[in-house]
Amino acid sequence: MTKEELTMTETSFTKGRHEALRPDYRSGICCVCGHFLSNHLKDGDGWRCNERGLDGRQCECTLRPILTGTEREKEFYDLGWRMNASEREFWEFKKRFRDSYRRW
Repeated sequence: MTKEELTMTETSFTKGRHEALRPDYRSGICCVCGHFLSNHLKDGDGWRCNERGLDGRQCECTLRPILTGTEREKEFYDLGWRMNASEREFWEFKKRFRDSYRRW
């Protein structure tokens, strides 16, 4: 691949809401298996990964719907979104702890 093709490939991913906070994380990576979320196809009540692992076997990852069974719920399994959500929880806890310490 040429440098131009790599740049084009890297910028072709859809941007998630987490990129405003952490631009170094790409959207679309599954937090369960590490494959792209776009390769998880609708299968019954969830999304099954359509990729092969390093050993050449079919990936066993199956994502279950969380709330209403809509396609947008697949975003919940986005690695970048999950990492930013846990960082936000950490900073909120740190702020609450600091505020309670000051009041005491």
